[in-house]
Amino acid sequence: MTLSASEVIDSIYAAVERPSLMADTVGKIALLGGGYVGQYIKMDVPGRQVISACVSDGSLAESDQAYSSYFASIDPRVAWFVSGEIGDWRPDQFRFDEQFVKSSELYNEFLKPYGAKRVAANCIRRSGRVYEAVTIARRYDAGNYDDGNLQVLNSFSMHLVRAATLRARLAELEEQHAAAEEALKRMPYGAIWVDATQRVVWMSPPAMTYLSMADGIKVSAQRLSSPDAKSASRINLALKRATNPYGSEGSWFTVARSKQATPWLVSIIPSSNPPECDKGYRGPYALVIIQDGAGPALPHARQLQLMYGLTSAEARLALGLLQNTTVKAYAEKNQISASTVRTHLRQLLAKTGTHRQAELLRVLGLPLPMQLPGTPQRQ
Repeated sequence: MTLSASEVIDSIYAAVERPSLMADTVGKIALLGGGYVGQYIKMDVPGRQVISACVSDGSLAESDQAYSSYFASIDPRVAWFVSGEIGDWRPDQFRFDEQFVKSSELYNEFLKPYGAKRVAANCIRRSGRVYEAVTIARRYDAGNYDDGNLQVLNSFSMHLVRAATLRARLAELEEQHAAAEEALKRMPYGAIWVDATQRVVWMSPPAMTYLSMADGIKVSAQRLSSPDAKSASRINLALKRATNPYGSEGSWFTVARSKQATPWLVSIIPSSNPPECDKGYRGPYALVIIQDGAGPALPHARQLQLMYGLTSAEARLALGLLQNTTVKAYAEKNQISASTVRTHLRQLLAKTGTHRQAELLRVLGLPLPMQLPGTPQRQ
């Protein structure tokens, strides 16, 4: 079967989301470009540490280990390979002549035993100390790369560079999504992802706890619902509006509970393609936030003082704000001027690294990481 350039390009982009395809991809590039084996490598160049690598021929897999464990540290070609432009193929024949090859430990103890001699490398991405490259090797007796080989290789350069950029961006987004997911797990409310069919696809630990109470909101057949027909209808309608592909709309409402006097506070927010969900389904989704109407237990003033370096007056104001007290009402209740309260508020914003009162309340409402030394227990 004849391999076409378009098949190779398709493979280059397919490997962005499926890194397991990278070995096959570089193997295809090698075959069309005059080589017999290809390698993808990601390296901390100044430290000569291989971060990850794969080779197209499974029988040569041990060569990756040999290179990572020793030969990367003595490879005389590395500095020259990475000194070129991104996307520029650099055959080692342009820099290292036959006399050098005959006397080189790398060529004689590493490349030759694996049946290779001449190598062409393309640095496809650079980020600080880390470089990503594709290398292809010719068989020992195949001679140098010719102009035809380099023309074929150069036809793939733009796609290799673009795919490397996309892969890095995807990895960055996945890290951000993972951090967001971890943050959702720690928030003092339940978070639930629901798809357009109203199927629950992910929920945070607090949400699992809330739903396990079977009090006002439940999951039935993987759908978010309520034992109360009116509440069930409201949830159903709100989810349909939030996942409408022709114009989504968020909403919030309360759901009564039979076991508690305070209701659930439910917010439904339109979204798309959350990391926790099936990548084969492109949305839309809805993020459902469930909060206990009674609110979380307030921190002790001493906890806030130790956590943020507040004065006692600033900590008292923080607790007042957490109880939805306005600046004016707080000033009247404590018989101080509104300007004094605003001064304390400015200090609160500065010490908590926030800029608006809504942001301040969100930060103050986060669960504290531990019971701080010297902090009295709340009764």
